[in-house]
Amino acid sequence: NVEDVDLVTGALSELAVEESVMGATFLCLLGRTFRSTRL
Repeated sequence: NVEDVDLVTGALSELAVEESVMGATFLCLLGRTFRSTRL
């Protein structure tokens, strides 16, 4: 079941976004974290 997957495990198993080493989930979390620390 998709709801039983750990966040880190699931994010690490994603394919990397073009021109990146991370998948969409980690990129989203990184972007949100960066924006929230700049405010």
